[in-house]
Amino acid sequence: KDLVVITGTWEGTPVHSEEASDSDKLGDIVGKSVTVIETCSWAPGKAAQVSEVAFTIEGTETIRGTMLIGWDQNKEKITARGYTTHRGVWSGTAEKDGNTWIFSLEGYNLDGKKSTFKRIVTFTDKDHYSVIEREQTLDGKAEPDQTWQFKRR
Repeated sequence: KDLVVITGTWEGTPVHSEEASDSDKLGDIVGKSVTVIETCSWAPGKAAQVSEVAFTIEGTETIRGTMLIGWDQNKEKITARGYTTHRGVWSGTAEKDGNTWIFSLEGYNLDGKKSTFKRIVTFTDKDHYSVIEREQTLDGKAEPDQTWQFKRR
């Protein structure tokens, strides 16, 4: 029942810190209009959430993904498994701390490079949340943090 908060359709935009260098501002999308549409619904039996994500840059869809978030009886934890056209396949666990979910994830990009990251999702109210992806690595090398703001559509 803790997952009910994310059910619905959300629109996200990137947030760039003033100090960030251009290379830290998501590379080639700096200065372009970027939007993420995320639709979360219950899987049959309400045992998990299914999240469908589409990234668009200047109105053109560039990345699609699906994430499953649900209770794993064997691990006795909430787990997540994602499939994207960008990050390939990844999985991990999630822990709730008040209004914040902390996902610890790892997997392999489509080019076979290992990727790890923490996704921190914080709800400010029922219609707004932020996502910070930090401690990201790609092929053993540190990647810049990314921050997104989402609002319910």
